[in-house]
Amino acid sequence: MADKSRLSKEQRDALSRGRTGSSNSGLNDVLVPKKKQITASQPSASDAKQREVKSDPPKKEKYDRVIHYDPGTRTVPQQTDADRQTEKNKIPSGKEKTAKRSGGSQKHTEDNDSLLIRFIQGLRVEPAPYPECQYFKGRGRFDIPLFIVILVLAVFGLVMMSSASYAYSLFENRDSYDFMKQQLEGMIIGLILMVIVSFGDYTMLIMPIKHMLRHLGDVIREFFGKKKKKRNAPKNGKGINIAHLFFLVSIVLMAVTCVAGEEVADARRWITILGVRFQPSEIMKLALIIMLAFLIHRFCVDGKSVKGSFGRYLLVLGMCGALCAFQRHISAVVIVFVIFVVMMIVGGASKKGLFILGGLAAVAFAAVLLFYPSYLTVRFQGWFDPFGDMQNDTYQIGQSLITIGSGGLFGRGLGNSIQKYYYLPEAQNDFVFSILCEELGFIGGVTVILLFVLFAVRGYKVAKGARDQFGAFLALGITVHIVLQAFLNIGVACNAIPNTGISLPFFSYGRTALIIQLIEMGVLLSVSRSSET
Repeated sequence: MADKSRLSKEQRDALSRGRTGSSNSGLNDVLVPKKKQITASQPSASDAKQREVKSDPPKKEKYDRVIHYDPGTRTVPQQTDADRQTEKNKIPSGKEKTAKRSGGSQKHTEDNDSLLIRFIQGLRVEPAPYPECQYFKGRGRFDIPLFIVILVLAVFGLVMMSSASYAYSLFENRDSYDFMKQQLEGMIIGLILMVIVSFGDYTMLIMPIKHMLRHLGDVIREFFGKKKKKRNAPKNGKGINIAHLFFLVSIVLMAVTCVAGEEVADARRWITILGVRFQPSEIMKLALIIMLAFLIHRFCVDGKSVKGSFGRYLLVLGMCGALCAFQRHISAVVIVFVIFVVMMIVGGASKKGLFILGGLAAVAFAAVLLFYPSYLTVRFQGWFDPFGDMQNDTYQIGQSLITIGSGGLFGRGLGNSIQKYYYLPEAQNDFVFSILCEELGFIGGVTVILLFVLFAVRGYKVAKGARDQFGAFLALGITVHIVLQAFLNIGVACNAIPNTGISLPFFSYGRTALIIQLIEMGVLLSVSRSSET
């Protein structure tokens, strides 16, 4: 109890009222000042606000969430709508920025500089690393649907080529099945190589050779059930790889063919090495696809934009296109150019780059028109009027249309073609589709077209689900090559486009071409084993 001598009059009256049994509230109001009437169960507003501030997580700046690319998978983190709305709310208004500039300008400048540096670092364009090789245990399953489509195309093509070449093979080699036997040999070799390549890892094409040899040793040990050696994973780095060597070899073969190749119908497209006669342009197409996929992967940040020097791509295109033009292989020039344009568009080439490609195409067409005027004149004459000169220049395309039309809806029957008996030139090669329509009719022709459409759809899914950029563009280039060449051949046979002398994949005669195409299918199957299909 407080001493009464030290209490004021009001306090003594309140004390006396408390003794008479009244409430102690009056005593408490007098003895304790109002500003100190704070209990533990009733905190003040200022203390509660301080606690809330301390409990809140630190606010992030606008550019704290700079998107960085994963160097292993090259995938971009997706930003949700909630994240975008949160970042939008964090952006200060113009008045707030002005108010902040009024005080602490030096600190504000330093913060802006650090944010700008971090933002630039997040958008910096750096060469993409080499994808990581996967061992057998890390690979996916064999792509059965794609394999079935390829096998059907190969077997169907062998049967139709055997029927189309029956008369020509009998007259030239005294054996009506000689061409079929040679094609069968090529198909068997190609299928074996296709399976071997499909079980390999396509990323070895762009791995430096010194690292690739180590990887091969580990793969062989794992295949035989042995443990691989413990060592650090190969570092991503520069170095000569299979893509470089393969492209260089194809360019050398093309150059040698231009000088010392066999001349057939005023064109040097064939060369014989160690008793094997082949067209180096078939090898060059695959080498071009691998090199373009490597360059796009190497100098890209993501799968939608082509970065780096556009001159690198033009240099590759220029070498391949010029060598094909010197061989008077116009169909190869068209295929190379279309593959290049498609891969650049999908890779995200700028409008300026596409305008450059358009200008180059116009210059190339003008050069062909200038140096080979009769070649283009004959081709366009047969296109516009296929029956105008049936005794000379338009005989082949005119006979092709007659062959297709004579098949009707269901055809004459397998092996019952009349036009293959020296009425239609190159029946076993460029115009095998015409013989197919004559023997199997409209139904047979549509079936072949649908098979190539199924192949295109499956190839697109493989490219879309690839685990890295190199695999995606590799699958894209191979799919475009096969489908484009098929529809160009069908278009020539139907006179939808001028005659360019292009073969039908899997159907036209040619062992080397068939082997190269099946190797391409092996590469596509290898990509599909690691893709999400």
